[in-house]
Amino acid sequence: MKIQCFHSSSAGNLYAVSDGTTKIMIECGVDFREIQKCFNFGLSSLAGCLISHGHGDHAKSWQKVSAYTPVYMLKDTAEALGASGYNIKHYAPKTAFDVGTLKVLPFDTFHDVPSCGFYITSRETKEAVLFAIDTAVLRYTFGNVHYAMIECNYQREILNNAVDGGHLDSVGRNRIIRAHLGFDAMLEVIKGLNQNTLKEIHILHLSNRHADAGYVKTAVEQATGKPVYIAKG
Repeated sequence: MKIQCFHSSSAGNLYAVSDGTTKIMIECGVDFREIQKCFNFGLSSLAGCLISHGHGDHAKSWQKVSAYTPVYMLKDTAEALGASGYNIKHYAPKTAFDVGTLKVLPFDTFHDVPSCGFYITSRETKEAVLFAIDTAVLRYTFGNVHYAMIECNYQREILNNAVDGGHLDSVGRNRIIRAHLGFDAMLEVIKGLNQNTLKEIHILHLSNRHADAGYVKTAVEQATGKPVYIAKG
């Protein structure tokens, strides 16, 4: 399967997953013109777009994207966004649905609004993708995962140093910890995956201020022996 990470930060998120037969967008949190460029102005060839939750950096362009392809979101997200129309589809946690040759299983994540991650399997390649972003913890175990797309927003030591240095207040620190996955929790999730099937690890939503990309990449590579890619903002 092919993983593409176009944008991954609090400024906007945009990803794609393809098994060679079906290609989907995950998140649409950047300007629509940028989305068109990233997908070579071929949005009508997509089988759908998955949105994890309703924050603008994940859902900004839902309305324009839905003119080209079905957009899947929680009912709570649709209500918060005022999203409706024939191409707006609702999903529910722990209820799988098909998008072309891909089977999508949403699972609850823990953010400050209703949100989900996705376990995506392909009938074509028999491979699986784990997508988890904007979540304080991951409380599920997963079957075989070949491609992990997982958040590592902060390192606790760097976050605490920011507070000590007066660059971040304690309220801001606590909000980050309650709403995002940190390095230690991310590494435990990665270590808990089946290392015999895991092929690639894509680190998402890494904060330039609160994490060291070089350290994260090296540490995860050393812990797993797998190639690690840091998604750019």
